[in-house]
Amino acid sequence: MYKLSHTGAIKRLSDGSAIPHDPRNRDFVAYQRWLASGGIPEQEPAPRPNREHEREACADRLQHDYLLAALMIVVARRFGIPTAQLISEIKANI
Repeated sequence: MYKLSHTGAIKRLSDGSAIPHDPRNRDFVAYQRWLASGGIPEQEPAPRPNREHEREACADRLQHDYLLAALMIVVARRFGIPTAQLISEIKANI
């Protein structure tokens, strides 16, 4: 019995040996024969992606949006116009 990793690496389950993709390797030849006789290797599940980078990017975006909103309020007050009007004017000129 064998197991395939998500990268295509072959592992023999009886002893945990890694089988190189080399047609001159006797273990690889045995694996190919096993496949030809109807053997189906187990599939190792793909690793779960690391979401830490996405969380950091989301936190950065929220902080950016908060600062941008605060800046728009300050500018609107400074020029004495409603914040909604400032936002409309900004959108119209993008």
